[in-house]
Amino acid sequence: MYIKIYNKSQLILLEQINPLLGKYRLPLELLTEVEKILACEKIGKKGFIAILLNPVKGDIQEILNVLDYYPQRLQLCSDVEQIDISDNRLWMTKRKHWYEDCFKVKGEKSKVFVVYSLKLKVYYDE
Repeated sequence: MYIKIYNKSQLILLEQINPLLGKYRLPLELLTEVEKILACEKIGKKGFIAILLNPVKGDIQEILNVLDYYPQRLQLCSDVEQIDISDNRLWMTKRKHWYEDCFKVKGEKSKVFVVYSLKLKVYYDE
């Protein structure tokens, strides 16, 4: 399950309903990072930002399977960047780290940005 964001107005709606998302509520720093991507990066005609709500357990192939971007093909175009989240109690109890990946759509001038989390328990047995 993921949220697709194409433009600023969709991000504003997400910020307004974020408190109602319950266990899927997103950190404010994450929404700020999505806003920076929309402002600075050119996502193109078929591009978007995808926020994966469930933590990723595998590798990049799992992310590609969730996106299901058929018939276009995606290729990784930049290194993974970690998104810094403040250490308040809400996010410490979930023990997640948030990351951002960029994929380029083959044959297009579009980019797909993926924001996802990894649970530390899976990797560090916490």
